[in-house]
Amino acid sequence: MTTLRCLLAMTLAATAAGEAALGEEGGAVRRAARLAKGVVLDGLFSGVGTKADTRPSADGAAQAGPDVPTDMATIARLGFDHVRLEFDAGESAAGEDAVPLDPRRLQRLDQALDAAASAGLAVIVCPCLDQAGTVKLFRNRSMLRGYAALLRELAGRLSGRNAETVFLQVLGEGFVDDMDLWDLMMEMLTAQGRRGWPGGTLIVPRNACVDGRWDVAMGLMLGRQVSDANVIYDVSFYDPVLFTHQGAAGRFGYTGSLRGLPYPGSPDALRPVLLEIRDVPARAAAQEYGTEGWNAGRVRREVDRLADWSDRWKVPLRCGRLGVRREGPPASARAVWLGDVRAAIEKRGMGWTVRQWRGEFGLTGGENGQAMEPALLRALGLKPAPLP
Repeated sequence: MTTLRCLLAMTLAATAAGEAALGEEGGAVRRAARLAKGVVLDGLFSGVGTKADTRPSADGAAQAGPDVPTDMATIARLGFDHVRLEFDAGESAAGEDAVPLDPRRLQRLDQALDAAASAGLAVIVCPCLDQAGTVKLFRNRSMLRGYAALLRELAGRLSGRNAETVFLQVLGEGFVDDMDLWDLMMEMLTAQGRRGWPGGTLIVPRNACVDGRWDVAMGLMLGRQVSDANVIYDVSFYDPVLFTHQGAAGRFGYTGSLRGLPYPGSPDALRPVLLEIRDVPARAAAQEYGTEGWNAGRVRREVDRLADWSDRWKVPLRCGRLGVRREGPPASARAVWLGDVRAAIEKRGMGWTVRQWRGEFGLTGGENGQAMEPALLRALGLKPAPLP
C-alpha cells in the first residue's frame, strides 16, 4: 500500500468521528477569541533551548525542563492570555511501533496544563517536526502511523480538560512543496485527533509553500479546508523573511550572511548596511529587500490578505507563530516590526502567538532566560513587569 493510499484509508476510518464534530460549528469561532495574545513556550521535555529535545537522560528520565509554573505565572502577569506548548515529536513519531509518550512526559504535560490553568492561561498543545521531519512524515507510512498514534493519545489525554481553554494543534507550521498531499494529510490528522477528542477544538496549520517559495496568503487561497467544522486554522508570519531570519545559517537563502538589516526597509536605510556585506549574492538580496517597501503599510496589506480569506470563508484564522530573531536584526528594528505585525493582526480581529518566550526568537534573555526586554513587550501591547 502506498503512503497516499494509507492516508486515504486512515482518513476514511475516522470519518464517523469527524462527522460527529460538525455539530460544533460556531464553537470554534467562540473559542478562538480565547486565544488573543500568547507566546510559544517550548522545551517542555528538555532543558531551556531553542528547540525541545525529547531524548532521555542517562538514567532514563526525561531531561529537566524549564520552571514551568514560574514561567506561566510571569507570562500571565505580563498580560498574555495563552501559551503554545511545543515539543519535538520526532522520536515519538519514529514508527508505528514507537511509544508515543512515556508516562513521565505525560506527567510533565499534565503539570504544565495545571500550571497554566492556575495562572488563568489557555493552552495550545502542539507536537512539532522540523521541515525534514515533516517531509519524511508525509512520505513514510510507518512514521505516519506512529505520528497518528501520538496524536490520538494526546487528544485522548486532553479530552478530560476544559475544551474552552485547551486546544490541540495537529502539526506545527507547514512548508511542504506539495499542496494536494498537505491538504490530504491535514484531513487525516484532523480526523485522528477527532477520534481521541470528539468535543475539542483542533488547530489546523496551513501550508506556506507555493512552488518552493514562502507565500502564506497564496497557500491559504490554493489549499482546501478540512471537513471538520470545529477547527481553527493557523498560519505563521515572518515576512519579510530576510529581515526576521537574518543571521540564521542555512535558513532561507542568504540570511546567514546578513546582519543589521533595518526595518522599515528603504534604499536609503540599506545603503550603509550594504557597504558591510562582502558576499555578493547576499548583498544583492539585501539591496532588493530595500526596494520592496517593507513598513507598517506593507505589513497591513499582507495581513489583510490573510484576514480576507478568513472573512470570505467564514472560518476562524489565527497567527500561531510570528517572530524575529534576537541576534542579527537591530534591537530597535525588532521592536518596531513586532509592533507593526501585532497591530495589523489585531486590527483584523485575529489572535496571535509570538515566538517565543526564550531562545532564538525569545522575548527573554540572559544565561537563565530571566532578563526581560520591556521594549518588545510594549511593542506587543503588554505591560512590562519584573520577575518575582
